This record gives sequence, structure tokens and C-alpha cells, in this order.
Amino acid sequence: MVWAGAYGPWGNLVVVENSGYQVWLAHLSSIEVSQGDILHYGDVVGLSGNTGNSTGAHLHYGIKHKTAEKSYVWLNPRSFFADDEFINIGCSD
Repeated sequence: MVWAGAYGPWGNLVVVENSGYQVWLAHLSSIEVSQGDILHYGDVVGLSGNTGNSTGAHLHYGIKHKTAEKSYVWLNPRSFFADDEFINIGCSD
């Protein structure tokens, strides 16, 4: 766990890092973990919310990957899931 707290327009944000990837979970109504925690499968990190620069309750889920230059680039999270592992409710790709 590399970040757990308020972060400007992201609102309440949790950032989990592992093997060069970061998962960002933003706009949470509450955060149930602390920076430095080690997470295990099934741990609750927070609850979906409407904090920061948000127009309604939702979970903003993003994935970043560390490049050779040690910077991070955003990836499309959809590529990490099989077609039957998510429901598209009219959002754009």
C-alpha cells in the first residue's frame, strides 16, 4: 500500500503497488487501510463514494505500469479482465 488518504481531485484514494504495477481506487467514501499495510486477497480497502472531483458515487479504477524510465503510464484496465468478468453499463472503452 503506497497511498491511502485524500489526494486532490481524486478524493479519498488508495494506491496499491506490486511488481511494477499500481492500482488506483479513487473517490472512496471511506478508506479502511493505511499506507504501508500489506494486503491479502479479500481485504476491504474502502467503500465506493463521491469524494474529490466527482459528479456521483462510483469507483474510479485505474492501472499504471512502471516503464524502464521509472515513470508510470496508464493502462486500460479492461485488458486485465476476461469478457465475462465485467458488465458494461454504457461506458465508453
